[in-house]
Amino acid sequence: MHDKTRRQTDAYQEVFAKVKSKHYRFVCFDFGGTLFDFTPLHVSAFLNAMEVPFDTPLASQVESAVRSALFRGVDSFEMMREVAAQTQKMDEQLCRDIVLKKRTLIEYYLDSAILDPNARSFLLRVMNYAHVAVLSRGLVQSMEDILARTFSVDPPSIRVYGRHSLDERVDKCALLETALRDSGIPKAASLYVGDAQVDRLLAEAVQLNFIHIQPFEF
Repeated sequence: MHDKTRRQTDAYQEVFAKVKSKHYRFVCFDFGGTLFDFTPLHVSAFLNAMEVPFDTPLASQVESAVRSALFRGVDSFEMMREVAAQTQKMDEQLCRDIVLKKRTLIEYYLDSAILDPNARSFLLRVMNYAHVAVLSRGLVQSMEDILARTFSVDPPSIRVYGRHSLDERVDKCALLETALRDSGIPKAASLYVGDAQVDRLLAEAVQLNFIHIQPFEF
């Protein structure tokens, strides 16, 4: 088994074992970083939006800044400010223009995306025991499309929470609270799964059980 596959299998098995042993009836996933690897798309979108050539020292700086920002769970505007701080001086308006262009590129990249086989089979296993929802700062429609393409035959019922337009600012804590309320399941029987530092803080703020996994980091 390749290291990548083993890392994903181990991470997903940890969550599945907890769902079974703790009898969780509702599991909410932070979509990016746990079920779908957004990092390469964010890096490519920023490089294209900034018109930075790939395979250059500047491109490496951008990738480093993006990875750091994703781990901390900041939004695209904060991510852009960190990229700018490490690469070149940019005014606020230029940062905003690049972020909007980057978000448009991300949506273009996602147009044919699906979950990888490990994530797909893992979700199906979890749904045998619990209701499932996903949340993200991304567009709801894009995530719904990814899930529909992944489960093209008899798609499961997975509630999706996120932004509804590219320029909408979202509050992930509010999204998590809404997902929990919509589930109708007590917090004691619910679980949040995320990959970033902010996800742990969100779970603590909502007083929700939490598991931290990074199946796409090697």
